Amino acid sequence: MSGVAIALLAIAAVGLVRIAYRAFLSQEARTTRALADRPRARIRDAAEGSVRVTGRVRRRGELLEAPVSGRRCVAFQLLVEEDNDGWGKLLELRDARPFVLADETGEALVDTAAGPFRLALDSDERGGTGSFDQIGEAQLQAIMSVGSFESPGRSRLNRRYREGILREGETVAVGGRGVREASAEGTSANLREPSQWLVLRGTVDEPLLISDSLDAIAPDASRLPRR
Repeated sequence: MSGVAIALLAIAAVGLVRIAYRAFLSQEARTTRALADRPRARIRDAAEGSVRVTGRVRRRGELLEAPVSGRRCVAFQLLVEEDNDGWGKLLELRDARPFVLADETGEALVDTAAGPFRLALDSDERGGTGSFDQIGEAQLQAIMSVGSFESPGRSRLNRRYREGILREGETVAVGGRGVREASAEGTSANLREPSQWLVLRGTVDEPLLISDSLDAIAPDASRLPRR
């Protein structure tokens, strides 16, 4: 086998390893599987404790701005990679504001400010600086402003990014520790009881899990391998 063929096989093998890691071993993949493995509860009927609910996002307060695209959202995650003899992670950012989740039975507060959370958002915007990539001027400036892109004796290194956001009105699956708390925004079974709603928070042992992936929202309708 020629040296060129061996090199091509090695490149292909590395690519397959990266694809497998992203699909099965990355934090996003593990977050999605953890959500898919939990039975869905309707907000009105959800018991306190570990729970997964699914519904539409409603903002609660100011929105975030995604760092590269500038899109308004309640949550985002961003990965910027650089090609320095192979693609490597240069920057990873994620943030989420508290938001309201509504299903056909009621509303719940997803309190991302109270504890740790993990995001698994679909990367719906991508771009890069390679010859065959497409990228807008604003996005280009954003990803090239991260750190130093010059390496001694080398020309500018190529970069690429993928960004996912959670928009108002989007369907999302959320898992966490649920508690019932008094709130004027909640509902009451009768006039004698105070209004309550379900509040989802994360803990060190059980972070909030948030995903807009079909595999997490409707695992029975997806092709996600089940354990």
